[in-house]
Amino acid sequence: IRPDCGDPMYSHFNCNDTSGQVSFGPAGGTYPVTIIHPEEQTFTIRVNNYTAIDVVRKLLELNHLPFNVTKSNLSSKDGSLNEVEIRWKPPLSPICNSVKDCDDWPHSTCHTMKGGTKRCLCNTEFQWDPSNFNCTPG
Repeated sequence: IRPDCGDPMYSHFNCNDTSGQVSFGPAGGTYPVTIIHPEEQTFTIRVNNYTAIDVVRKLLELNHLPFNVTKSNLSSKDGSLNEVEIRWKPPLSPICNSVKDCDDWPHSTCHTMKGGTKRCLCNTEFQWDPSNFNCTPG
């Protein structure tokens, strides 16, 4: 959840150190996370009204974030409390600046991707396994 940690495409989470509350904050809003299901790659946020569900959906699309709204539930009759389930896309290989940055990911080398971002890409006989976050034999 630190700005300098991991892929910036996934860095839209904050944690209140005092309360332990995790929140999800794509540009334009901050929403409390009510539950995280790592096995299903989903989490649920609470929004304050039904209109906010569409706002969250548009923020994710406009900012090309690796998240999709999969479900929305009205929790009250007047629509004042809602929950939105969001699925995250599997992570790409790690970002790097030099070959040394890929030392923690055996069987990979730092390469420049389309758009200029550098990533630790698996060597030809291996493939990226986003579930285990490493290169596995192909």
